[in-house]
Order: sequence, then structure tokens, then C-alpha cells
Amino acid sequence: MSTAVGWVALGLVPVLVALVRQRRTMPAVQDEVWFLLVATRLARGRRLYSEVFYGAGPLPVWGATLLVRLRGAGLKTLRTCTATVLAATTVLLLALVAPAGGPAVVCTAVAVAGLVLARPPDNAYGVSARVGVVVSVAALAASDPDFVGARAAEGDQTLALALVSGAGLVLALFSKHTLGAAAVLTVLPGWLVVSGLRSAGVATGITVVGSVAVLALMARRGELHGFVRRTLTDKGAYLSTGRLTFTGEAHRLARSRPELWWIDLTAYAVTVVAAVGCVVAAAMRTPGAVEGLCLAAVSVAGNYPRASPSHVRAGAAPALAALVIVLAPAPTALAVVLAALAAVGGLGLVVSWRRPGRAPEVEVDVLDGLPLLSPVSPRSLTDGQRVRDTAGRRVLVLRSDAAQWYLALDLRNPTPYDYPLASTFGRAGQQVVAARLCRSDIEWCLMAPADAGPLTPHLLEEAVRSRMDPVLDTALGVLYRARHP
Repeated sequence: MSTAVGWVALGLVPVLVALVRQRRTMPAVQDEVWFLLVATRLARGRRLYSEVFYGAGPLPVWGATLLVRLRGAGLKTLRTCTATVLAATTVLLLALVAPAGGPAVVCTAVAVAGLVLARPPDNAYGVSARVGVVVSVAALAASDPDFVGARAAEGDQTLALALVSGAGLVLALFSKHTLGAAAVLTVLPGWLVVSGLRSAGVATGITVVGSVAVLALMARRGELHGFVRRTLTDKGAYLSTGRLTFTGEAHRLARSRPELWWIDLTAYAVTVVAAVGCVVAAAMRTPGAVEGLCLAAVSVAGNYPRASPSHVRAGAAPALAALVIVLAPAPTALAVVLAALAAVGGLGLVVSWRRPGRAPEVEVDVLDGLPLLSPVSPRSLTDGQRVRDTAGRRVLVLRSDAAQWYLALDLRNPTPYDYPLASTFGRAGQQVVAARLCRSDIEWCLMAPADAGPLTPHLLEEAVRSRMDPVLDTALGVLYRARHP
């Protein structure tokens, strides 16, 4: 085991160097910028969910808000934290697979984890949710007498591990509730199978008590009603407009072949092979099947309802760990699968190293010294300042990349919606904002009509055109002003 840990440490060095190098030059994706804007608005005193739209659990954004308040955190700080958490999660996953595979397999797994980590990071709430999942599964594995290569805990040790596992489930559940729910539905029954009723009761009790504590804190902060609405009752709009099927996206990638498409397709393949392999292993009662099934279930759950490449890549590392665990009794099959994955991963790392992700069309760094995903030019900044000089700070921005302009121009959004796509408005969000436009409650709006297919907020765009007057045509869109009677 000590030799395997040494190989893990050695293998992680080039992966983490590549990861840090990639993060320094990689354009900021919109989810990153939007998450920073949410934390910034909360730091200014706004209330989560009701006054600032957010569709996941509160724990990650509470932490980000604290960083913004204490250190004035920007994208670099948040990105550093995300990369650190990703690295910690990888170490935990490799600690799980090391007993199963041994040094050679561990090094191969590190290389494949590197291909996942070297790509753009998952959003902060998805990362923290996966940390909770991995912690809960690692505690379960440590108490499992049948887990490959492990020495099972006994007595009070098992109960302590069950407590840790329950705490991990709370973190997952209130970071990204879909992943947390999948973990709860697999890890808690896993405790019953592995260690019996007493340990399962402890893990369940900690999960319940921790969940009640978080809900009580949200109620005290006035966020509970908004949490239920944003994460449950308003999800219909997201399901109807933002859904991307797993097979449909995989087929699109194979057909269009964007940059580094083979890495994305490998992530899709790992997810499928791991899910099938874990189900078969569970049916055959293979050692480690319980833990593998938990990890695979969470990887699959993370792809619903939007199985975009970024979502699938985010769950590929846990899926890979699950695959290593359940294939451990068949070393030949394991070696073949991992060799193929490592070849793809190594090629991806080489290309990522030689071609950092900076977009060539970006001429100006706007946020925290990092280039942005959408093109930014000197004219855009000049016109943005014209918008600010004409309308002041209180402006509704209707662009798919609105978050970066709220931050870059220090604008104040008069609505809760910083990511103005149809999927984020919920059941009646567009109607509520449109009604405010009709009443002239919103004085200024900067709009560049979205070309986002079913995600385009058509109702809101039409309300702006029909109820407001164009004042200024800019590189960022048209600035409209309320039409007063």
C-alpha cells in the first residue's frame, strides 16, 4: 500500500503542473463568471434564491461569498480553490483504487484522471458535491471487509466512519442536490449491506441531522422558500428547455469533432462502461461492487437532464475509479481498458500542454487578469463605458454572457436573473420581469438578442422591443429605456 501511495504522489506531479498551467491561460467559462457574480451580489447584501437566482444547494456559494467578503475574491481565487478541491478529490479517488490495482494501475489511473482535470473545470457546486460523494464512499470502503486490498475497520472505528460518510452526504446534498440524492440512495443502503443496521443507522442519522441543520439555517436567513422553489418547483423550465440527451450529445461530438473531441468521447465511454460494469459486478457480488455502484450512480446522475460534455467530463473521474474497483478481480481486462484510456488521456495532456486554452480572438483581459470565453475587444469596453455613462449602474443586461458585463462594468441587476436564458427563469420568471417592464419598473435594458435555440428568452426579448425605446446602439447590443406614459 505504501508503494502504491508513492506512485500516486509521483504520478500526480505532472498532472497538477498541467492543471495549474492550463488554469492560468484558459478563458473563463460563463458558469465560472456567473458563480462569482452570485457570490458578489450576496456579499453586497442580496438574499440567495429570492433576490439572486441560483439553482443548486447553498453550501458552495456561502463559502464563495465569505471569500469575496474577506479577501475580495476574484476569478483567480475561486479557480485556485476549485483546482485544489479537484486535486483533493483525485487523491481520495486514487486512494480508493490503489489497493485494488497496485502501482502500475494507479499510475495509469492518474494519467486518465489528468485528462479529465486538464479540461475546463466543473462548476464550483458540482466539484464540492463530488467531494462529499467521494468522502462518503471512501468511508464506506474503509469499513467493508470485502473491499479489495482493504483492512476493514471494527467497532467504534466503523461508527466513526459512518459518521464521516453521513457528513459527506450532507455536503453533496446541499451542494448539488441531484448528485446528493443519487449518493444518498446508494451509499446509505450500501452501509446496510456492508456493515449492518447499526452503522447504517448512524450514517442515516447524521445525514438527517445535518440536513435539518442546513435547512434551519436557510430558514433563519430567509432562503428556505426560495431554495425549494428554485431547486424543485421551478425545474420544469430547465427540463423542458435545457435537456440534452447522453446519446444525442455523444453522436453530435462524433459527427462535428470539435477541438479535443476524443477526450470528451472518452469521458462518455468511461461513464457507460463503468455503469454497465458496476451493475454486472453487483449481480455477481464482486468485492468492491457496492462502492463501485455508488460512484457510477453519481456519475450517471450528474448527466441528467443535461448530458453536455462538461457535465460528463466532471463525472468521468468517479466513473473511472468505479471501473478500476470492480475490474480488480480481472487484471487482464482491467489492464486493457486502462491502457486504452491512458493512451487517449496522454494524447490529451500533450495537446493541452502545447496548446493552452487562450482564445485567439480575445484582445483584452477583463476580469481578474483572465481572458473571457466570449470575444472582448477595446470597442466593447468603450461602448460598455458609454452604456454606464448613459444609464448609470442599474441596468438589466439581456445577453447570454451577461454575468461578465455586470462584473466588468460594475453594473447592478434590478432582477434576480444574472444568467438570462429561458431555462433559468422557472415557471413564471419571464412573465414577472416582462410585467415589470410593462410597468416601467426597470428603467434601462441592454439587449443583444440571444441565438440559443430553445434557451432563448423570447417572451422577455419581445417585451423589451415592444415596451421600451432604443436609445443607444453599441457593440454589446442596443440600450433601451423605459417608455413612460
